[in-house]
Amino acid sequence: MKTVAALACVLVATGLMAATANAGSITVLNPSFEIPPAGGYPLTGGCDGVPGCMYSETAIPDWVNAQISGQWQPGSTPSPFFFNSLPDGPTVGYTNGPNISQTVSAAAVPGDTYTLTVDVGYRKDLVSQPYVELVVGSNSAFATPATTPVEQSGDWYLYTAVYKATAANAGQPITIILGLTPGISNGQADFDAVALSGSVPEPATWAMLILGGFGLAAVARLHRARKGRLDQRFALAPARSA
Repeated sequence: MKTVAALACVLVATGLMAATANAGSITVLNPSFEIPPAGGYPLTGGCDGVPGCMYSETAIPDWVNAQISGQWQPGSTPSPFFFNSLPDGPTVGYTNGPNISQTVSAAAVPGDTYTLTVDVGYRKDLVSQPYVELVVGSNSAFATPATTPVEQSGDWYLYTAVYKATAANAGQPITIILGLTPGISNGQADFDAVALSGSVPEPATWAMLILGGFGLAAVARLHRARKGRLDQRFALAPARSA
């Protein structure tokens, strides 16, 4: 029984450590905006003759957005007007006002820490005052850049938002919001390489926890049965005379 108990404890302890240490990727659909929109990229106004520059103002596949936002292929880089480089593929998501959002399929798990990372571009020819928001239920965490962005630099900056789910967040939706700060005129926010992770145990980790739990339950049953037999033996034993 001691061997079973020890093995069960090891399985549970290992599972808990793995669950704590493992940060699993949570699926974000069309994370780099490379899936073409319906109708393609029919617009070229404002491209200033940059080769390959074209964009759309229609629905972004797998995201929720409105007019004056969509997908953009800035064209060749480095560009004298737009960016020095592109983070992940030829296409980025952009907005001149309305939010771009996506609610992922995973729901919040109490105690899990969720980390959202997004590459944010600062065009050379426009003001870029973007914001990146991770929303869990009704709670928000706003992303901050790893380094201080330089307006109109043509560079991309990594923004990160972190939120630890509470008991009140159990089962609540997780939403990514990308936007341009309200009130900014003649501005644009550009986004790419959206990624979300959480401390979600893998199937093998759950297996260790479940097997360990069964083992501990079996040990507890054996202990109760043994104690019951001992109690019965003492009850049936004749009393000693003084």
